[in-house]
Amino acid sequence: MSAPTTPVVDTPRIRRSLVAGTVGNFVEWYEFGAYGFFATVIAANFFSSTWCGPCRGSRRVVSSAVRCRS
Repeated sequence: MSAPTTPVVDTPRIRRSLVAGTVGNFVEWYEFGAYGFFATVIAANFFSSTWCGPCRGSRRVVSSAVRCRS
């Protein structure tokens, strides 16, 4: 019977994958935060106040973004 072999770990590849995942996650959360912060500004500029109130306008902005991402 032969001794079990241990798998070879490619450390640079694992590190590169970890850094890429971290950077991607940071960018995604930054984009989400900036978009959430400016949702009321976007709603005020793109949807008239007579057509919908500020709360409904913000919901329309967020729902249109969700539709575009899907």
